[in-house]
Amino acid sequence: MTLGGAGALVWAGRRAYRVPAVAPRALVDPTGAGDSFMAGYLFRRLRSDDIAAAGRFAAALAACKLARSGAFTGAEGEVRALLDGAPPG
Repeated sequence: MTLGGAGALVWAGRRAYRVPAVAPRALVDPTGAGDSFMAGYLFRRLRSDDIAAAGRFAAALAACKLARSGAFTGAEGEVRALLDGAPPG
């Protein structure tokens, strides 16, 4: 469940994992940020990331999406660059 600037919650089994938000470089368009988060989370889980790492990547992807209008069309490197500069969650 995405929570906007408060991050997200990911449920696995009977446990909830809190995912902190990653601050976007700009706030241009929030439309689709939740979808972007979900796509990023599933992408990294399919690559064998654990729940926390996939959630962190997804939060960074959503932050990248917030900085532009329309759908996210960037690359994984852009997400990683934002994630590398973000404070740890």
